[in-house]
Amino acid sequence: MKIGYGCLVNDFKVLGNTLLRSPIGGELRIAVDAKSASEGLNKLIKDSDADVLVLIHQDVFLPDGWEDRLISIIEKLDDDWGLLGVWGARIENGGFQSIGNIADTRLNNPHVWYGELPTDNVETLDEMCLVINMKSGFLFDEKMIGWDLYGAYACLKMKEIGRKVFVVDNLAIHNTRRSLDWKPNMVYLSIFEWLKSRFPDNIVLSTVYHKNKEERINPVFYGN
Repeated sequence: MKIGYGCLVNDFKVLGNTLLRSPIGGELRIAVDAKSASEGLNKLIKDSDADVLVLIHQDVFLPDGWEDRLISIIEKLDDDWGLLGVWGARIENGGFQSIGNIADTRLNNPHVWYGELPTDNVETLDEMCLVINMKSGFLFDEKMIGWDLYGAYACLKMKEIGRKVFVVDNLAIHNTRRSLDWKPNMVYLSIFEWLKSRFPDNIVLSTVYHKNKEERINPVFYGN
């Protein structure tokens, strides 16, 4: 099984201090100066000859043994898997439940683990790490602008074409600089409206963000 990696890069210092320090064996390809996430990620997908492509953020560190654990996880899955992530969200008991195994430098207790893993009981995945089964033929829709919510699109599209989406137990360390107080801007909201029109019969987008008590729109995920 050939593992490859793809990363959108806008800060080579962050890349060098974080992702490039990861002890991985697969080839890493980068994309710079893309007009949107969908355009840049599609280039990485089309240029890859891997069996499994890990789309990874530049500010993520993958600990020793991560790649071997990924291969072991995949070997236990049925062939109909399409997308894996290390962190996700689902609707549970009328609310939102995060699920996965990550460390995040912004949290007081930086190592977070929720739920029995692996599981396909997940609605959407965080974009910090998206693992694509290249046999699926998956590509992003380049009509999707901006740099957010492509994890939601990937989950929706994979399910549309009959591929399963999983959260797996493979710890990744997220050294993001995005604040926990970040709020969606107008571009983010326009992407959300486009996704609703693209998948009008699917309610999973309600897991991406929700209205809090003050009726402000807030993301469920703390680190896209």
